[in-house]
Amino acid sequence: MTNSDSSPIQPAGTVDTEPTIQCSFVAQAWGGHKFNTAIEVEPRGEVTWSVPRSWLQGRPIPKENTYESDDLRDYPGAPQWIRDWDGPFEVLILNRAELLTEEEQITELAADMGITVEEAKRQFEAVEQKFEVQRLEAISDLEAEVGRDAPRG
Repeated sequence: MTNSDSSPIQPAGTVDTEPTIQCSFVAQAWGGHKFNTAIEVEPRGEVTWSVPRSWLQGRPIPKENTYESDDLRDYPGAPQWIRDWDGPFEVLILNRAELLTEEEQITELAADMGITVEEAKRQFEAVEQKFEVQRLEAISDLEAEVGRDAPRG
């Protein structure tokens, strides 16, 4: 059995643990001096909805404000007014960072920086090591301070 959006119907008492993409719609209209600038306008209803990650059918989670993220408004669970909107718009992904694996984040960062994945991993590991050293130093400083303040018997 399936819902109208072709997703399986959950049996009563079960919890769906599939990750969902939290989307927000920014309705816009053409404005500005020459009507060549998209400006935000009042929405016609609810602006947020969830899309099951599986709806992407193996495609990566898109970046915000791209043609790929625009496609998320076509999800059958999106508000009808959003699916029907004929003006300019943006689709924001509210929880994208939470959904990406570390490997996906590094791969995307490498592409954005124009470096290899291996170089991005090296840089990522160097930053992690630096933060770990700072964390250990802070713990050591706190322990030393607590030791000074401890009552002496």
